[in-house]
Amino acid sequence: MASARVGQTICWPNESPFTHHVVAEAGADFRSRQYDEGETPFTIVVRKPGRIAYMCTLHAGMVRAIEVTH
Repeated sequence: MASARVGQTICWPNESPFTHHVVAEAGADFRSRQYDEGETPFTIVVRKPGRIAYMCTLHAGMVRAIEVTH
């Protein structure tokens, strides 16, 4: 599990040849547009501590989480 601190910017670059997007499942509310390799990465600034679960619904099994601390 990745970690971040409140106020930190989290960036999801796409470094693969496949289209991706980032969708919050729990702990936050965001949904990126679909983006391809090398396009402008999706970013958020985390505002509160807790666990953010997210996924790429375009690819089964691409589920991750970030633990946000003070």
